[in-house]
Amino acid sequence: MPLPTGRLSRGTIISEALKKAGNTKLTAAARIKLNRILENLYLEYDWPWLTAAGAFSIGGASFALPGDFLKPADDAALYVTSVNGVAVRHEVREVDRETYERVLTTDTTADRPTFWCVDYTNSLGLVYPTPVAPVSATLRYKTLPADVDVIQTAAYDADIPTFPYHNYLIDAVYQYALEHDEDLRANEELAKLKLSLAQIRGTSNPLRSQPQTIPLEPSRFRTPPRRW
Repeated sequence: MPLPTGRLSRGTIISEALKKAGNTKLTAAARIKLNRILENLYLEYDWPWLTAAGAFSIGGASFALPGDFLKPADDAALYVTSVNGVAVRHEVREVDRETYERVLTTDTTADRPTFWCVDYTNSLGLVYPTPVAPVSATLRYKTLPADVDVIQTAAYDADIPTFPYHNYLIDAVYQYALEHDEDLRANEELAKLKLSLAQIRGTSNPLRSQPQTIPLEPSRFRTPPRRW
């Protein structure tokens, strides 16, 4: 999905918001707050423009995940594209860590992996069986843009956030400034922000940009045990 035009730098976003609030002394704190606002937006919602694909080689029982990896894009995110130089399209099924550990007791090598899981602690993808020779693969995943260092103020102020709806970001920093100053308008602005975000969510996700199947809540539902 193309990003909307008219994007603003972080410095401009903060400047416009604080001028509107009438408190330009909050610039340093607003830089920190804007980082957190963006982080929450990236973590809480699946945005089409944060989906990426990386091509790499799997030559062992694990592979390093990209530095901006947040989570797989969907259940068919990892697939092998070449085995022994022959082009294929082989989906590697993602399973939970418990299932992955259970299937480790069977055959340990094959020409291509069948299952994989994410080791979030060590930023690794774990595959099974281990390929006897390196295979080419592609991983589609949701990215998490890195924070911009608030200490390097010139670079920070010049940076353009990945989140393209900058009027929303101006309003979010404005609401923060009102809340900081204990202005009674802060709650009203917060309500407006929630409505604005709902509208953005409605227009930023084209019909085919999201999975058509709604996942079950993992804390309430689990995949039943299977025998491999």
